[in-house]
Formats: sequence, C-alpha cells, structure tokens
Amino acid sequence: ASGGRGEGGSTRGKWGARVESGEHAWKVGSTRGKWGARVESGEHAWKGGSTRGKGGARVEREEHAWKVGSTRGKWGARVESGEHAWKVGSTRGKWGARVESGEHAWKVGSTRGKWGARVESGEHAWKVGSTRGKW
Repeated sequence: ASGGRGEGGSTRGKWGARVESGEHAWKVGSTRGKWGARVESGEHAWKGGSTRGKGGARVEREEHAWKVGSTRGKWGARVESGEHAWKVGSTRGKWGARVESGEHAWKVGSTRGKWGARVESGEHAWKVGSTRGKW
C-alpha cells in the first residue's frame, strides 16, 4: 500500500487523502470550499479556499496549531508525545483525537455524525457515520 484511500458517498463533496513520503494531501470536490495540505520538513500547512472560513496550521516543535477564521467555531490543536488533540470551541460539537502507534483516531461528540480514522501502512482512511455523507 503506497497510496491512500478516500471514500465519498455524499453529494456535498468527496474527500481523498494520500500520503507520499511523509506528505499529506487533502483535496475536496465540494462546492463548500477547497482544502489543500502539504507536509514539508515535518510541518503541516492547511489552507481553506472556502467562504465559510479560512484555516492555517503550522507545526513547531512537533506541535500542531489549527486556527479558523470562521464564525462557526474556533479550533486549536497541540501535539504532545506524538499525540494529536483536537478541540473545537463551537456549539456544533467537540472533537478529540489521539495518536497511538502511528494510528489516528478521530471522534466527534456532535449530533451531526461520528468520524473515525485509522492509519495503516502510511494510509489514511476517513469514514463518517453521518447522514450528511460518507468520507
């Protein structure tokens, strides 16, 4: 397994993620906006070309910081000992993520759906148990 895999069963857009040489690339075929991410020298950069908000992220000393210029909520994330923790200051739900043995697990305490992700052989697989669609 050298590439990545993404599943999109929603009319809202389809997400796919590939991991190449430690680089992450996110692409979204949704009218809600377009996201792109690259990893350079262990740094993650998120950019959002959506009118819903703008997100930028830098990695400093293995720490991840997410910020969103949207009224929908504010995200902040830190990485400690290889673990990722996502928190959202939005009323839409709360996200938490940990990384164990190279695996990523996303969980959302929102009524909009539940997210789960695992990393196997460098591949990222996102799946959503929401009525909004499947990723």
